[in-house]
Order: sequence, then C-alpha cells, then structure tokens
Amino acid sequence: MGVIAELIVYVIVDILLLGLATLLLPLLSFGRARVAPADAPGPFPFHGFRRASDGRVEVGRSQVGVYTLLVLLILLALWLIAAGR
Repeated sequence: MGVIAELIVYVIVDILLLGLATLLLPLLSFGRARVAPADAPGPFPFHGFRRASDGRVEVGRSQVGVYTLLVLLILLALWLIAAGR
C-alpha cells in the first residue's frame, strides 16, 4: 500500500503541479520568473526563491509543487465562495 500511495503523490506533485508551474509561471510573470532547471547549480534558500545570473527569479523544483498547490487551493476556495452566493 505504501508504494501505491507514494506513486500517487509522485504523479500529483511532480508531474501535474510541476508541469503546471513550469508552463504558467513564465506566462503569468511575463518571463520574469521561471522554475529552475533540474540541473541548476547551487542550493536554494529555504523559501525556494533566488535570482538567476540573468536577473530572473528562479523557483526551486522541490518547492514549486507546494506553491502551486497553495495557489490552486486558494482558487478553489474563492470559487466555492463565489458559487455559494
């Protein structure tokens, strides 16, 4: 059962949330922010944001799934509030 749960979490977090953030972050920030590539050199701070050498903001791959999930939950809550009126 543990392997199945781990696979579900991997699919949700790594594929869906990371893929969604990789597509939407540059689009919504007009190219000023992006998800860091998998082979990005150097560590990220605990919050997951840093400046790249070209001046853009990079978000660490391990933190971007959590941030995307938070944004989606806020949007879901706003949608539920609007639908309840």
